[in-house]
Amino acid sequence: MRRFALTLLLALAAAGAAWAQEPTPDELKKENAELKRQLEALKQKLAEQEAAPPAPAVVPAAAPPATTSGKTPTAEAAPAAAKAGRAAGDRKADEPAGRTLGEVVVTATRAEADLRTIGSSISVVSGRELREQQTYEAIEPLRGVPGMMIRRTGTRGDAVIATTRGLTNVHTQFQMEGFELNNDGGVMVALDSLATDAVGGIEVLRGPQSGLYGSAASGGVVNFRLRRGEGPARVRTSMEYGTFNTHREKVDLQGGDAQFGYSLAASRLEQSDGQFDDEDYEALGVTGRFDYALSERTRVMTVIHANSDDQEVVTGFPGPRYNGEFDQDAHRDRDLLMLGLDIGHRITDWWDAHVQFSRFTNADNGFDGPDADPFGDFQSETEYARGKVHVQNRFYTCKANTVTAGVEFKFEEQEQISVSDFPAPDTASTLQADRGTWAFYLQDELNLWDAVYLTGALRRDDLDASGEAWTYRLAGAGWIDRTKTKIRASIGKGVVEPQFFQLFTPLQGNPSLSPEVNRGWDAGFDQYLLDDRLRLSATYFHNRLANAIRFRVTDPFLFTGTFENAGKVFIQGAELEAEYDIARDLVLKNDALALRAAYTWTDQEIVEVIDDTNPSFKLGSSQLDIPRGTAHFNVNYGVAEQWGLNVDVNYFGTRKVRSFVFGRPDREVADEYTKVDIAAFWSIPWIKGLRAIARGENVTHENYDESEGFPAPKANFLAGLEYEIRW
Repeated sequence: MRRFALTLLLALAAAGAAWAQEPTPDELKKENAELKRQLEALKQKLAEQEAAPPAPAVVPAAAPPATTSGKTPTAEAAPAAAKAGRAAGDRKADEPAGRTLGEVVVTATRAEADLRTIGSSISVVSGRELREQQTYEAIEPLRGVPGMMIRRTGTRGDAVIATTRGLTNVHTQFQMEGFELNNDGGVMVALDSLATDAVGGIEVLRGPQSGLYGSAASGGVVNFRLRRGEGPARVRTSMEYGTFNTHREKVDLQGGDAQFGYSLAASRLEQSDGQFDDEDYEALGVTGRFDYALSERTRVMTVIHANSDDQEVVTGFPGPRYNGEFDQDAHRDRDLLMLGLDIGHRITDWWDAHVQFSRFTNADNGFDGPDADPFGDFQSETEYARGKVHVQNRFYTCKANTVTAGVEFKFEEQEQISVSDFPAPDTASTLQADRGTWAFYLQDELNLWDAVYLTGALRRDDLDASGEAWTYRLAGAGWIDRTKTKIRASIGKGVVEPQFFQLFTPLQGNPSLSPEVNRGWDAGFDQYLLDDRLRLSATYFHNRLANAIRFRVTDPFLFTGTFENAGKVFIQGAELEAEYDIARDLVLKNDALALRAAYTWTDQEIVEVIDDTNPSFKLGSSQLDIPRGTAHFNVNYGVAEQWGLNVDVNYFGTRKVRSFVFGRPDREVADEYTKVDIAAFWSIPWIKGLRAIARGENVTHENYDESEGFPAPKANFLAGLEYEIRW
């Protein structure tokens, strides 16, 4: 397969070279007509901006796309281009909620690309949708993305598991403006404490993406896009109060021009009374993006994300109903910092270069004093750090072909020490390990007749702990302009390097583990109807996971064991998605009604096992905690910037689980549940810039467990005021 992928890449490059030729008169006429259309669109948008303050535009760190002539836009044209084709996160408040033709994404190819040219399966959560949902945590918007599954493993502050297409949480790479957020091979990304305040949109790319992004991207990539500051300075601040004695304060500052843009958000969340006694939680976060154009050809982007949270952990034995009163003196605090720097330079009209530097650190400390809990009286300190250098070059070889070449070096290190009274008094465990990874990748994008788009990527990773790994990704899209239909398909191979604690944890680690390997493909279509107000999407996906790493319990009384490559898993399913911007001026002047819906069906089976004594990995059975069906429905109705109402409904189907309760079966079927959330805002008419905001979660008071044995909170609400000042 590696030889096949390399051959196809060379064929794409050769086809691109053959396609390079002087444009014919008919092609020149077509280009002129397209330029006139774009000019009219710009005039219309400028007219709209005279009547309303401009929404911020995103100028991503990735290289700009090639124009019809194969050249890159000039620096002076960048602001206009950004306004003409806004990135996903920065749609104006009165624009349609659905995906639009011409919308720009960057995650699929590491550069700006029109949605209609993408052969991979990708979903976008816009900045408008984030504002409508008024959610604080970045995990909540992902519940509505087809193929994504979100589960909490306890109270607020405990780990949140995000999986893609039936794979585990280590198979999805999380990014912020292209800078990696994953901790130790994909786990502990701290999604529960990642706020959405500065996020201008979220791109979710599904399917094996290791061909571009390496380890931890074998199931997909989630990229949090940050707003680029633009226009006059403005400050938005808010204060909210709600159930469980929850307080939230936020301040958001942004502004800028063609040369310099800034966007900075800081927030604080405190919960001093949860569903269990002493369930205290506090989180402080700062996220920002700063853009500066050094010259017409050189620009710099800096990204910062810092978060500190402190949690009074409620521990105890799980299930069948969680015993939240068993142990209430455990404590945990985390400090996370991500710094990213991107320097982009347009060397020639056909060559762009980017150099990226990033640093990610995460300190996680836990403590539990002596008490009746046999698992109590422990102290642990874990520090993880990653440094990364990435150099990327994009060559616009002709109007139909773009070649991307990149090289990365990543260095990771982790130190952990823990002392516990289990299984024996003063049991100590230490872990100290590091590893480096060199990688290079090559991608070729081919545009044939502005109707067929082919992309191929090949990557080699030199993994310290696991050796050499070759991965690939091939994608194709066909655009039928007459019917506005996109037919797409992709195939790829992904790898996940074993995590530090799986390899080196004393007594449990297994240094001989091999990387998990996922080979997957998907095929589907996107159909735009009713002047692009309605979009329908359907996708079939197929994954075959080999060398699946699982923990096998060797002593059920002491809960000790080891990690092993357990076997193979076959996964298939379907994703359905619809977005409908139903009407404008439906009942009132300037009102709008929009619907969004998604459904994911997942069928999975363990087809090969190394050791059949592991109850969590049984031959012929399904993986644990993966539901067969999930669904999402959203309705939003509002009147321009005056008021709005948003309703989110999430359905989570039955799935196999383990209860870890003596005397009960090893595997049980967990109940299905439906969660309903509501958000609303009202612009107070007699005070300019002042809005009342409110959000309710689980408003139907549903009794359910996202993870078996850990009950979710009942109905809870948060409400307050938001005030914005512009200069």
